[in-house]
Amino acid sequence: QTVRQAYEAAASPTSQLFASRSLSNFNVHKEVLVDWTTLGMNDIGELGEYKASYISEGDEEYSLSTFGGRTGVSRQLYINGGAALGNLNRQLGRRLAAEVNDRRIAFLIQATGAGPTMKDGTAVFHASRDNVEGLDTTSITTVIDSALASRAKMPKRKGAGDVMIGATPRYWLVSTGFEPTAIRALASVAANTAGEVNPLSGRLEILAEPRLADDDTSYLVAAPGCFDGAVEARLAGATGPVTESRWNFDNDAYEVKVRLDLGFGWLDWRSWTRLDHGAA
Repeated sequence: QTVRQAYEAAASPTSQLFASRSLSNFNVHKEVLVDWTTLGMNDIGELGEYKASYISEGDEEYSLSTFGGRTGVSRQLYINGGAALGNLNRQLGRRLAAEVNDRRIAFLIQATGAGPTMKDGTAVFHASRDNVEGLDTTSITTVIDSALASRAKMPKRKGAGDVMIGATPRYWLVSTGFEPTAIRALASVAANTAGEVNPLSGRLEILAEPRLADDDTSYLVAAPGCFDGAVEARLAGATGPVTESRWNFDNDAYEVKVRLDLGFGWLDWRSWTRLDHGAA
């Protein structure tokens, strides 16, 4: 219980950006994606006939892998105080959470920031998808204007049926180094005129991630509950860390083992935009 509590407390805010999935085994999982934009909506004919259309289908694949570790304490330390064991369990929980957070960010920024390759053979963030935008960081005003422009483009993205899907971003994922600029860009000001109002204020929620080492890259992300995007999978019935303990037979040591089954996948690129920072 102590391991789980420490693990949950140390979770990165980026966990909010990945939708949860539960898999029953370690086989490669195919998640079927239905593109409803190809479904035609036509006027009904004079005889009441409906025109036939189709729904486009595709899939993306991901699977689970297991990682973990083990350690122990001496019999003397075990007898001397339960506080030492409680501290050990907290450290195990924090270490496991750090590993999950590291792997999540590594999955996001792989391939030099292009992200994972999807089933169509193209990386998540690619010029052909038009989901890589420039963020003009010359001043706070230019940051606001360029962020607003990128935010406005996301809902206009279309599916295979040339229909807008409306994935409005809710989160702005930034590095901790860029966080002060992002805070200023979203700040609410006491405006005396309409021209002084900050149009970006209240439009996005900042998530600052210290594992994003590049201060010149950030992301606009739609809420996972509203639109498919990145997913984080766990084994059914074991959504958190699993611990086992025993007395070692060969020496007087109390051993603890912890493990977690984890996998990442990407279902749709339209819910994310990568912002590359720099002067216009």
